[in-house]
Amino acid sequence: MWSLCHALLASSFLAAPNPAPVDDGCLAQVRQPPPAAAAAPVPPRLATPAEVVDALQRSYEGVRDYTANFTQELTNTAAGETTRSQGTLYFKKPGKMRWDYRTPEAKALISDGTTLWIWEPAFKQYAAQPVSQSSAPLALRFLMGQGKLSDDFTAEVKAVKEGLVALELTPKSAASGVDKLRFVVSTTDWKVQEAVLYDPLGNRNRLVFSGAKWNSNLPDAGFVFAPPAGAREIKAPGR
Repeated sequence: MWSLCHALLASSFLAAPNPAPVDDGCLAQVRQPPPAAAAAPVPPRLATPAEVVDALQRSYEGVRDYTANFTQELTNTAAGETTRSQGTLYFKKPGKMRWDYRTPEAKALISDGTTLWIWEPAFKQYAAQPVSQSSAPLALRFLMGQGKLSDDFTAEVKAVKEGLVALELTPKSAASGVDKLRFVVSTTDWKVQEAVLYDPLGNRNRLVFSGAKWNSNLPDAGFVFAPPAGAREIKAPGR
């Protein structure tokens, strides 16, 4: 239940009506508009998946941290159901991330790059596990400043529209827990506008990003979870 892959591919991994009690000031800097990130130089017309992957990779090399609002749609294929959520995500190199959900229920997924915490404030309970035991970082570590897309995935350009490229990525490792990953990328600044993850059962996790900010000097304190007094730890499988 508590693997990162499951947490990101199933909306039921948390349920809480109140936001996690963290220091609001520790991530306050993200509210300050950062200097505009320079777009990576790219060829005027990209003919091959390798060129698209290279342009995308280079555009993120100068990004130290990243903040965006997200809308998430999780589709359970077998049940024919889709759930929708909204919140704010934060990434910081190397390997740090935080997902703060606002609707329909507040919940938090936090990692300092070594440990993953899942926090349920309504029940005052949390789970923790090493990030190394989770499979989803293969799909996300590109945004977290780890690894190269060309090392982890084979790529195919599935669609090209005005100002957008859809890039379909298939993991080279069968143990990734992800069947395929689809990025919709702006050809203006070569940043990801939308990401869709498919698991081996055909379930879909669609994330649409907006209001993105880069290089806001996010403090490390925002990527660490300190259990409040009285919080109960739920042991993750294998621990």
